[in-house]
Amino acid sequence: MMEMQPPTDQSPLWQSPPPAYATGGPAAFLAPVPAVMVRQKLQIFEQFCPACEKQNFYRVGVVGPESVADPPDGEVFNRMNPHFVAQEDSTCMCRFWCGNLREFDLRLHQAAGPDQAGAQLLRMHRPFRCTLCCCCCMANPQEMAVVSNEGMLLGKVVQDWSCGRFCELFCCPGGYSYYAIKGPGGDTQFYIRHKFPTICNGCVNCCAPTCCNKSFDIDILDADGRTVLSMMKNVFPGFNCRCLADSSNLLMEFPAKATPEQRAVLLGGLFLVE
Repeated sequence: MMEMQPPTDQSPLWQSPPPAYATGGPAAFLAPVPAVMVRQKLQIFEQFCPACEKQNFYRVGVVGPESVADPPDGEVFNRMNPHFVAQEDSTCMCRFWCGNLREFDLRLHQAAGPDQAGAQLLRMHRPFRCTLCCCCCMANPQEMAVVSNEGMLLGKVVQDWSCGRFCELFCCPGGYSYYAIKGPGGDTQFYIRHKFPTICNGCVNCCAPTCCNKSFDIDILDADGRTVLSMMKNVFPGFNCRCLADSSNLLMEFPAKATPEQRAVLLGGLFLVE
């Protein structure tokens, strides 16, 4: 398998990806990927007509872990060479009536151009869930299933909830919500910890992502729910139309010990949390 090179400031807008990406297993193309940079396509029209929200489209590029530790600015995201693209498939009625809770399929393709889809690699399915919760239980948690191109279930991302999670969100330290990364057998392999700013947690992520705080940081934890293995970040796009729109610049570093299949499910977690 050829080595995938992360984008640089001098790299051209588009480079054809190596043809050997999708060989060797259902998610083998992610084996040499240490981290990804994701840029959501800006849909100008829907900013003026929220009722006409379009299907989301993402460019996905390969970067090194140093890009997650020190996030690049919006211009680097603009010049990114996408190795993959992700296209939402949903109905107009779901987007209008269900908003961020809508059902959709997200298909990850090998990139055939900056905004062109080539061969399909993965499919991520998010069902509609009307989530209801109290202090100790949750009905219909948000979830996303990640399926290989051959139809094999690789795992699920499921909103995690319990009495302890209730306390972490509303009491001490406050502001923490969790998503469990589960294997095809339902075993928990990692957690994604989303951190909203509160006084008790030291106002972590306060004013992020803005010019005052460049990135909103999200932890990727080991299965014990405590050990931080890597990070996911939502990065301020700079002073342009994107900072006024619902259009994200995202970074994710995969845990070093994650298998290709687990990396595929973690990528699904990025899109669910986003």
